[in-house]
Amino acid sequence: METNASINKAAAGAHGAVDRATQVAHQVLDKAAGVAAPTADWLSAKADAVLAAPEKLAEGGRTIVTNHPWKTLGVAFVVGLLIGRVMR
Repeated sequence: METNASINKAAAGAHGAVDRATQVAHQVLDKAAGVAAPTADWLSAKADAVLAAPEKLAEGGRTIVTNHPWKTLGVAFVVGLLIGRVMR
């Protein structure tokens, strides 16, 4: 009988320890989720900005070429000459 009582007492103690460990694990996971969600949102916003950058750059180039076609041709000519000189 005394062995059963000892086993039951040890099981009750282990059950309490498991409950506390489970509670702590839940708290840790909740904190991690609380940190991860804003970080994921920030990364998503930055990714959207990075993916939109080439489109904005192309649109800016189109605007400049449309508004100043002769200047654009002049700059392209000079850049071509400089590249030609460097490549010799």
